[in-house]
Amino acid sequence: MSTASIKTTDELAKETETRANEPGPVITPTPQTESTAEDSTEAKPADISSVGEESQIEGTTADTADQVSAPKATKTKKSKQADSVTSDGGKPKSAPRPVSEDEIQKFAASLEKLSFKNTTKLVAGKTTLNKLKKRLQADDAKLAEQLNPIEVRLGDLLEKNKSHQEKLQSATMELLAILKTSLADGKSADALIAWDKIQGNISNTLGKARADLQNLANQHRDAINELREWKIFASTEKKKQLIEQMKHLSESKMNASDRSKHIATMHKEWKLLGRSNQNEELWTEFKTLSDTAYEPCKEYFKQRKQQMAENLKQRREICEQLEKDVALLDDADLNISQVNKLLSGAESQWKKYAPVEQSKINKLQKRFYGLINQLRKLRRNSVKGNAKAKQECIDAAIALAALEDNGKAMSDAKSLQQQWKKIGPTSFKEDKKYWEEFRSACDKIFEQKNNETEHLKQELVKAETNLSEILTQLESFLKLEEEEFRNCRSQYQELMQKFSSELDPRLKAQRKKLVDQFNAIKRKIDMRFKSLPDKKFLQLMEKISAKTLFLQAVENDLVGCADDNDVNQQIGEARKAEWQSLATTGQEELDNLLHQRWLALNKLKTKAEFQKLVLQTSNNMRDICIDLEIRANIESPATDQASRMTIQLAQLKSSFGKSKPDREDNAKFAKAMELRLTCIGPVDGDSREDYLARATAAIQRLK
Repeated sequence: MSTASIKTTDELAKETETRANEPGPVITPTPQTESTAEDSTEAKPADISSVGEESQIEGTTADTADQVSAPKATKTKKSKQADSVTSDGGKPKSAPRPVSEDEIQKFAASLEKLSFKNTTKLVAGKTTLNKLKKRLQADDAKLAEQLNPIEVRLGDLLEKNKSHQEKLQSATMELLAILKTSLADGKSADALIAWDKIQGNISNTLGKARADLQNLANQHRDAINELREWKIFASTEKKKQLIEQMKHLSESKMNASDRSKHIATMHKEWKLLGRSNQNEELWTEFKTLSDTAYEPCKEYFKQRKQQMAENLKQRREICEQLEKDVALLDDADLNISQVNKLLSGAESQWKKYAPVEQSKINKLQKRFYGLINQLRKLRRNSVKGNAKAKQECIDAAIALAALEDNGKAMSDAKSLQQQWKKIGPTSFKEDKKYWEEFRSACDKIFEQKNNETEHLKQELVKAETNLSEILTQLESFLKLEEEEFRNCRSQYQELMQKFSSELDPRLKAQRKKLVDQFNAIKRKIDMRFKSLPDKKFLQLMEKISAKTLFLQAVENDLVGCADDNDVNQQIGEARKAEWQSLATTGQEELDNLLHQRWLALNKLKTKAEFQKLVLQTSNNMRDICIDLEIRANIESPATDQASRMTIQLAQLKSSFGKSKPDREDNAKFAKAMELRLTCIGPVDGDSREDYLARATAAIQRLK
């Protein structure tokens, strides 16, 4: 649809003026804002007893259909006489009334109140301005000059109004689209809001644009009216639901306070619903049920009122008693503890007797807090006095510390301490500060007497600290790795000598404790030094490792063989030559074990033979683990209990008549078994790890 044309305000003003000068009746269109009004329901739920007559709740009905009424022209007797004057001169026209300065000022003042959005008033203002200009006399230059700024301002407003008219028309077209969409989507609330805005915009437009917009809006009038009817219908149904709820509420056993709140809430809902069908009848029924439901609340509010009166009485008594207590207090010798009890007790009692009717509490509350503030002021003044007295004691103690006669200073200091005890408290934070300062000053007075004792104490503390540090350093050696531990022997010897030289006999009780700790740490370190393998053993392990690594590589290849042919091909001339190049260990038994392991691998022809060999060596390794566990007195796994019994019987037979092995024998046996386990193979990876873990636990215990 094309946008309706808009006449300029100058054209409208000129048209109006022309019509006013024409003979006969002039009908000027009067803009009338479309409005919709629904009955509002006003209730006072905060006090249901005040919910009164129906006239307060259901107001006058103003559900008026939206319309643009045609203006009616009326003529006064004077205007009819004016119309009877013809241009051919039956009766001479009267001269125009001259313009006054006061009239111009009033017109200017009314124009100041207008904005560019006041379309109708701006058009009327343009007409008024033209009339004033016509009524000016030829010699009214001063008045004409006064009209110039008015004309400029009016012209500026009219120019802005022209742009405003275009924006208003554009906005109205957008609102019409929203209205159409909302009606199509069933969004009644959005549709009614859009309709009201559209009617407001139309009322601020003029001419053909106004008529075109109104015609477009009228296309939706029936739908809007239908929405309103549905709203009234929905309001009726909702009111019936509220009546049912009120009926249930009147029959319920809800406590009075909650009941009153529910009644108030339902009255608010009723008010928001607006006009409905059977408006008067529904309200009468709702009001009757509301009064019935509210009836039990009357007794509650009556009792509440009585309770508030009693609370008021009790609070008066609190104030009276507090006034008596304050009067009995002695400012010069104030007991702060008593004041604190008065304050806490009065405030607790005051809170206990609540609520109180607000209109009657203000004066009493002022009286109460006046007394509370008086008590706090007394306490504050007393605290200041106590703080001053304590500071004087501190200053006196500091002065005594400077006296040469230490005996007199100590005697006077004891007197100050007795005086301090009689001084009342200050705040917790200040009390702590003052006491620390006073104690520090007194300590300086008694310091000279205790100098020697303190010096000795410091020496002993220092000696004890040094010895504890030495013990800590010694204990740290036990956490070192094997190689680092081997290299710390000289440092260990130095620390032992240092501990012995600094062990002061005056330590008494602490001395025994420190010596016991030292001996315990020394035993652990010495045992670890004894258990360290010597260099020959390490060299032996390196030679064994060279051969076992070679053998394990061959065994790993055999594990990965696909068939028997692969088994035959694993050990060739190259590997035989490499084996021959490896150095012997120098230990005949170990060299034989390793050589037998190599020969066993050379004899293999099939995978089955290899698996049989693995099983055999695994059993050998298990037997060694059991033997070690028997020696170390460690339990073997449940699966090996039968084998353990067999081995134990064999050991009993072989050791019959022999002495039990001592610690050194066990250590040698553990060392030999450790080397033997290293040489045994082949064993699958998981089994080897398991056996080695068992063997290691037993070996460590035996060593």
